[in-house]
Amino acid sequence: MRQFRRRWGIVLAVVLLVILAQFSFFNPVRDLTRRFFAAPIHLVDNIYSSISGSAKIVISAKDLSKENSDLQNQVLNLQSQVAALATIKTENSQLRQDLNFSNTHPDLKLTPANVINFLAQNSITIDKGSNDGIKVGQAVVSQGFLVGRVGNLSNSTAEVYLLSNRNVLTPVQLTDSGTTGILSGGIKGLVIDNIPMDTKITEGTLVVTSNLEGLYPAGIAVGSVDQSISSKEDVFQSVRVSSPINNSSLSQVFVVSK
Repeated sequence: MRQFRRRWGIVLAVVLLVILAQFSFFNPVRDLTRRFFAAPIHLVDNIYSSISGSAKIVISAKDLSKENSDLQNQVLNLQSQVAALATIKTENSQLRQDLNFSNTHPDLKLTPANVINFLAQNSITIDKGSNDGIKVGQAVVSQGFLVGRVGNLSNSTAEVYLLSNRNVLTPVQLTDSGTTGILSGGIKGLVIDNIPMDTKITEGTLVVTSNLEGLYPAGIAVGSVDQSISSKEDVFQSVRVSSPINNSSLSQVFVVSK
């Protein structure tokens, strides 16, 4: 009964306040009430705005982190595609050079082989051997240039001694003068010895194999003349030769047979 009276009392008080609020003499009370509740409401509104702003910052940071991760993945994917395209371009260029060599030397038989290992003493191992018709001493080319000759041999593999190996002696010829000499590798690089002193040396002259002693087919490109490294006291000239082939990047070669 008492609770019922209290409820009715509250309702009547609210109704009375609403009615009194319509009269001008109640304005001071109404203004006081507004001021009383304005500060808490403003405070709550500021707190809400601050929390809402912080939440937006957190959400925005998460979005930026995800976008950054997605962009990094896209960059990595593009870099992978660029690398693959560069590899394909290099392989196509090498194949064109090998095809051109084959077309310009129709009398030679070329056996393709993959490089499966790089050994010490400037040599490589290929996946072709005696079972494939490979023989010791045969010339080995890549991209149309001589890179070495077949050394040790097994049934299914062969060791190729590269031109940079000091024990590989290659008869060569300067195409501008027809002068022949012996090319060997070593600390000084690829060097041709035993060139007569009266031979004019021109930088950039193409150097090819000579059929001297019948070791190699004639006319296989070896490189180009870099410079003369002889002194006035020498009886013969020595010439350094530059090859465009990077031995460390060899992946496929061709074994030459007549």
